[in-house]
Amino acid sequence: MNVYLGIDSSTTATKAILIDDAGRALAVGVSEYAYDAPHPLWSEQDPGLWTQATVASIRSALAQSNVAPSDVVSIGL
Repeated sequence: MNVYLGIDSSTTATKAILIDDAGRALAVGVSEYAYDAPHPLWSEQDPGLWTQATVASIRSALAQSNVAPSDVVSIGL
């Protein structure tokens, strides 16, 4: 089975979705994180949070769907 992985990183979370050839969503993984506002109108994040959240959300989606990582044929960011 061909599976497609979509990854969306935003201000407060990273989401991963697995989609099959028919366009059906198989699973969605979400990993949330905070941001700092040290001054008015400033927003900061540690880029390491994005990496950790990406890995966690992908693992979550794979675990929910029982899809083998080798079935993922394409990744979209």
